[in-house]
Amino acid sequence: SPVVFKTISKEKFLCYSMDKDCMFVSNDAGINWEKTWTYSGTEIWNIANLEIRDESEIYFSIGHNINKSLDQGCTWQNVQTLDYEIYNLSISPWGNVYASTSNGIFVSSVGKWSKIPLQTNSSNIFYSEAGMMFINSGAGLYQSFDYGKTFKKAELGLTNPLGKADIVGDYLFVKLNYLPGIFKTKLDSLKATFFSEGNLVDNYPNPFNSGTVIEFYLKKDELLELKVYDILGREIETILSKNLSAGFYHYVWQPQNLPSGVYFYRIQTPTFSETKKMIYLK
Repeated sequence: SPVVFKTISKEKFLCYSMDKDCMFVSNDAGINWEKTWTYSGTEIWNIANLEIRDESEIYFSIGHNINKSLDQGCTWQNVQTLDYEIYNLSISPWGNVYASTSNGIFVSSVGKWSKIPLQTNSSNIFYSEAGMMFINSGAGLYQSFDYGKTFKKAELGLTNPLGKADIVGDYLFVKLNYLPGIFKTKLDSLKATFFSEGNLVDNYPNPFNSGTVIEFYLKKDELLELKVYDILGREIETILSKNLSAGFYHYVWQPQNLPSGVYFYRIQTPTFSETKKMIYLK
């Protein structure tokens, strides 16, 4: 029987049987199984997906429907019905749920679903913790370094159709279809083509309660200042003030003896400046 299987914890497993159209839960590492949910639709589907955000929030798709469980798979609630069959579900490290369908990719952010501006139904979506997201469409690789807000086609210099791709450490690895071997490139080089001069990236995590990462890209060598201000515009701290070579940089800011609230971080050089907002929660 075709099944979709996920491990929730060391002892708890979740399984959907395509033949029986039922969800089963095991609380004893797979020794015994209990039926908790039955698919009630009349259509017959060949694809189902289970994805776990954490132990208390699980997503399941079948056909056009996306369901969510808040009790480790015991009960399910439909949260979205799309107009197209769902091929794959994935959940980014920053919490967005992505659904690959026969007519593009849809994303849920804070419970609202929208279609991302890419004409691809690829299910090869992968991420890194640092806000990076890649969609491999086969004909090309699309990259986002701002948590999926914008996408650009990666300039890899490859003419063959792309096979499976993934991130390992600081490198992107791509298997080429119809050719032996694997292509690799540094993520920093892809960032350099993605960002324009002086681009300041959204900090992550945000909100944060201990420290947050601030990233930016310099197209040329310049003197740069990175400062933090409070909501009244008062300077709180100078994180950086030095001459930097062209490239991509990231710094960890850890507030010291500051109250919770809204703060702003700003980069400034002799030729440009840019400011973004962050939220500190003690």
